[in-house]
Amino acid sequence: ILYVGTDKETQGRLVLYNLSQEQKKILTPPDLLVMDFKPYPDGEKILFSARTSESQDLLSAQLYTVTTGVPAQTGDKVEVPGRVDLVLDNKDYQNLKFDLSPDGQTIVVQRGNKSNPGDFGLWFMPATKNDSGKLPAPKRLQSQPGGDFIITPDSKAVAVAQGQGAAILPLQPDASKPLDFLPQFGLVQAFSKDGSQAAMVKFNTDYTRDLFLVTNQGVQKQLVKTTGSIVSCQFDTASPSLYCLLTQLLPGDQYLEQPYLVAIDLKTAQQKPLLVLPAVQRNVQM
Repeated sequence: ILYVGTDKETQGRLVLYNLSQEQKKILTPPDLLVMDFKPYPDGEKILFSARTSESQDLLSAQLYTVTTGVPAQTGDKVEVPGRVDLVLDNKDYQNLKFDLSPDGQTIVVQRGNKSNPGDFGLWFMPATKNDSGKLPAPKRLQSQPGGDFIITPDSKAVAVAQGQGAAILPLQPDASKPLDFLPQFGLVQAFSKDGSQAAMVKFNTDYTRDLFLVTNQGVQKQLVKTTGSIVSCQFDTASPSLYCLLTQLLPGDQYLEQPYLVAIDLKTAQQKPLLVLPAVQRNVQM
């Protein structure tokens, strides 16, 4: 299990816990506060964003990798755990959300120009070093600015909220022409491993949200309608199920949301509640 610690020793640090050995490894140093992380598919390294413990600026994150001590393949030389390397600095641009491609070869980062707040967009770069031992500089996707995004399962494109829909953009500098555009959906939450299905969010004018199952055969099936938020979803690789973290808006004037974890049967759209979490203050967006 990989997680960000919360106790005195591990606060803001990446921790790797071996369940079979009941052994804990703290991977990152105390002067870096981890904000998000994505493991490489072979488990050998973790890509993470972090700010220094001295900085109170939540937009000052830089991207790093850290070794886990887990061999990429049986018999491979094991890297010493905890070796941190800088991947992308924040000198000229703020590094916002990022994603790592399923094949572990490409990083996509949403960046904002520090000297021009209106200048922001998606950048992409190789996730592995070249023959000279350096990571190539990131390149910008020449497309209109977008919102939330996720790399497609084939690692060749990125699905991004754009205008009044979701665009599928190829990972190449001139991505001005989308491979596909879905005007009725505002966000792609998850793809199935083979890319044949996607969980997509539709934002309604009455401030509700719908979760749809969309397939490459043209099927669009409504799974959920909520007054709250659709935070995260993940396809089960072993059964026709979708696991989602959802919230429900509670009655009253304080805009409280009740988070809950649910398993959705993709054939019947029936929901099976798994876990209910304490209510939280809603982040109101107009």
